Amino acid sequence: MNERADFPWHLGRLPFIWRPLPTPANLAGLPDSLPFALTIDEVTGRLCQAPDGTVSDALRQAYAVGSEITGMMDEVGIGRRYADDFLAFLDRRLGSAAYAGMRILEIGCGNGYLLHRLRQLGASVMGVEPGSQGAAGATRYDVDIVHDYFPTPAVSGRFDLVILYCVLEHLEDPAQLFDQIAPHLATQGRVALAVPDCTPYVEHGDLSMLFHEHWSYFDLPTLGALLQYCGLGESHIESAGFGGLLYAFAQEGAPAGAHAADFAGRCQRAARYRALASPMLDRLRKIVESVAGAGRSIGIYVPSRAVNALSLIGAPPRGLRFFDDNPTLQGTYFPGITVPVEPRACLLANPTDDLLIFSHTFGERLRSELTPRLPATRVITWNELFHVAAG
Repeated sequence: MNERADFPWHLGRLPFIWRPLPTPANLAGLPDSLPFALTIDEVTGRLCQAPDGTVSDALRQAYAVGSEITGMMDEVGIGRRYADDFLAFLDRRLGSAAYAGMRILEIGCGNGYLLHRLRQLGASVMGVEPGSQGAAGATRYDVDIVHDYFPTPAVSGRFDLVILYCVLEHLEDPAQLFDQIAPHLATQGRVALAVPDCTPYVEHGDLSMLFHEHWSYFDLPTLGALLQYCGLGESHIESAGFGGLLYAFAQEGAPAGAHAADFAGRCQRAARYRALASPMLDRLRKIVESVAGAGRSIGIYVPSRAVNALSLIGAPPRGLRFFDDNPTLQGTYFPGITVPVEPRACLLANPTDDLLIFSHTFGERLRSELTPRLPATRVITWNELFHVAAG
């Protein structure tokens, strides 16, 4: 059986999401939707977005303006929790006293908040960020941030630690980045990284993980295979304590080109993902149609995880409302969808008849918080969506 026979898989056009919008139309002349196709990487077996020049051009423009899908690390709220959890991971691998005198480079550093925290611990830090948030963060946190893409002549010398926090998934060729990093690693230098953990989405055929900004969709086996292929065989990978990520800590330790043996198994998981996606869409379509047919209202919590599926099933906006706890998203729109994102307070004050919580990571917690305060609302979580029958 050839698991790769059904790839590339052309899904059609998906919303081009790159930052919260003040209106339902994209900014900076960018399109509201772009084609999307999935393929299987020939070396690691991971699911990848198939190369597309139109998508690449749009992303280059979005990054130059300043892409920001869900917000960044910051001093408060969820942004600080992401930073705290990653710093705890670094402490476990390095020891909390190891930062003094350490030279650290973060590629794709956003606003520089993580570097700010590392400098407070005694490290010498530098960041590289092509988006406008880098310049603002350099002033806000007083850290050295180069406004450019890596590699850049502005970064020289060697570093004890290179950080790639949610960077690899944005690259068409992540292996090339490791080749570019190698000349900047000190002897015994290490790489620490984070990527979204796509395991639960791949296992259930959930299309919500797909964004044009993400070229790769990693789980633990495929991330390990990539690191081994790039010669980073001395690696440790673990699930994050917060936010649905995988963390990895690696240094050179294997011949470049070596990778894990179970390539066929990784391809089988990718093929299974495609096979499960259609039934998932059918279940969602039945739920939405049954709610709309009964004249009931339906709310979507964490709508950024639902817009792909809603677009593919052609769900009408009538009776549809979006809710999110992220203040960055509230009052904003997704491209081509005339439904504003509302805060939790609006849901509690004016409940919908049905509520779909589109979050694997936070779904059960949100249900436990919301259900007692929404006694007349039927609440369906991400986990239930794959098993519940419409009606």
